[in-house]
Amino acid sequence: MKASPFQPYRYGYPIEVSVKKNGSATPGKHFSMGRVAIELAYVIPDNKTTYISDDGTNVGFFMFVAGKTKDLSAGNLYSAKWDQVHNGSGVEGTLRRTGKRRQRRGKKRRRYPG
Repeated sequence: MKASPFQPYRYGYPIEVSVKKNGSATPGKHFSMGRVAIELAYVIPDNKTTYISDDGTNVGFFMFVAGKTKDLSAGNLYSAKWDQVHNGSGVEGTLRRTGKRRQRRGKKRRRYPG
């Protein structure tokens, strides 16, 4: 088998792996959630909201809210802005919308299983 050439823009997207009852698995990238350093993309029980983060240095904290339940192919992406304050509470933060996102044309829509 011939190795595929390095593609620098194939990394950095949240990946979902769908596992069927027979044990077979299908991975898929969620392009609509943006491309950043990711350690965890966690979908909360409403099946629309996903928190995306990394515990590295100089990284971000993001929230993606899908337009439809169990369909992460389109929605709004928010980024956290943290301001250091000196009032004893430590930090203050806000989530700011970075824009509407959707899968690129030609990409298969992935549905969140469950």
